[in-house]
Amino acid sequence: MSINVEKAKIFEEVLTTNKGIPKKWIWVCLRYIYFYLGNHKDSLELAKDIIMEIVEKTITEQIKWDMDKETLDTHMYNTIWNKVSHIAEKQRRFVENERYDEKSGVHYRITEEFSDKTKEEIDTMIDNNDLIKKCYEEINDDTEMGILFLLLLEGKTPKEIEKDYGIPTKKQDAIKKRIKRVLTKHFGKEY
Repeated sequence: MSINVEKAKIFEEVLTTNKGIPKKWIWVCLRYIYFYLGNHKDSLELAKDIIMEIVEKTITEQIKWDMDKETLDTHMYNTIWNKVSHIAEKQRRFVENERYDEKSGVHYRITEEFSDKTKEEIDTMIDNNDLIKKCYEEINDDTEMGILFLLLLEGKTPKEIEKDYGIPTKKQDAIKKRIKRVLTKHFGKEY
């Protein structure tokens, strides 16, 4: 496996300048993880692992990047989407659920592609994912709000977020207020 020195230097500069993985790459990766895979306990770690795998494979030319045709960010966004969607395809499960058609009075079974969850769990996940998606659409222009929103959804505490992600608790409080303002403005009720 050979290393492309020019690409390695570019990634080294980006990772050094940002003191790690750029937040915008993590945010995009988290967005795709939540969209394709739902709310997972370790979404942030999965996002970081996916990004570092892409970096490594791009440097070693296992993943192609034509530097003349696309920027580094465009390459990363497209490759992140591709990687997460492939993970989702591998994790899909088929669930057979019983349905009832009120008009015809017929009971039937339907095989639904979603996960290895029960019908009730699937319905709850769909409702929750729809709400998460609507909330995301309202805050997606602000990287800080998006990242904190997803970390809180993941169940991370403010102390864990400060320790693992470097966002001070006071700054988290300010970001939470901005999130609440945006969601309250959009949905018309207090969050």
